[in-house]
Amino acid sequence: MLLNNLYLRKFKEGSRFEFIVCKKAVDDFFRLMMQKKGRKECKKIIAEIKNKLKKHNVSITLIDELFPLGIYLAKDKVMTVLQFGGAITGIIHKKTEVIKFYETLFREMQERAYPIENYFKKIKM
Repeated sequence: MLLNNLYLRKFKEGSRFEFIVCKKAVDDFFRLMMQKKGRKECKKIIAEIKNKLKKHNVSITLIDELFPLGIYLAKDKVMTVLQFGGAITGIIHKKTEVIKFYETLFREMQERAYPIENYFKKIKM
């Protein structure tokens, strides 16, 4: 909830966000939405996501790899979050070498990822 509130506040401030999301998580989300809400509602959700991406200066790329570690990069710190078996563990790193390591990891993952808009074109709705 705190992270969601932070995102909402930063979106309103005009902050730029770049997300890399596991494709399987997005597949599971839309599969569940199709089962619970139906095709028409899924189309609305996709349209809403597209509008919010443009409105809030956000990019989402998908990666076909499983990556269980959540990484949140800021200018002066990195927060890593691991969720396992319902427990959440988090660490904040402020050392320059650690920040550079995670920035490099993020950029390398982006090279293997693709825009969510490509995913939306391929899924059958």
